[in-house]
Amino acid sequence: MKFLILVSIAALSFSISAAKIDLKKSTFEWTGTKITGKHNGTITAISGTVDMKGDKIIGGEVVLNMKTISTTDLSGKWKKKLDSHLKDGDFFQVKKYPKAMIKITKVYGRTMMADLTIKDQTHKVEFPYTKKGNMITGKMTFDRTKYGIKYNSSNFFEKLGDKAINNEVTVDYKLVVM
Repeated sequence: MKFLILVSIAALSFSISAAKIDLKKSTFEWTGTKITGKHNGTITAISGTVDMKGDKIIGGEVVLNMKTISTTDLSGKWKKKLDSHLKDGDFFQVKKYPKAMIKITKVYGRTMMADLTIKDQTHKVEFPYTKKGNMITGKMTFDRTKYGIKYNSSNFFEKLGDKAINNEVTVDYKLVVM
């Protein structure tokens, strides 16, 4: 009987649990760069969980509300203009594709591998993370052109000069697990 109790306790301590992320405290801050500078902003999450085995991350999923993409480095009419442009067909086409998803598929060392889905196209991404207590932070970089976002990419358009926009987008993330 004592053996069964010890086995049960050991099994519970190594069980897998899905912890929800705190949507109000978790943040996603993007940066897009171009020849003449950069823009940055935020996106909010609709839902998210982190799968844990003990204190180790083994998976998870975050759904982002692309309708909330917003610039933070501009104000007034320029902010409104860029926010609208990011939401239209040249970029994220949010009326047709209102959500993006990050599904963590593998974790090793301090690196996560995930399937990133934007505009119904899924590609693998790999990025570092740090976990301290109930907070997970890091920076994910992805190539926007893999998701059909080719606007002013020098890979697809010639003679853009200083109008060229770099293909890599970075997202600094902070997940707060409840």
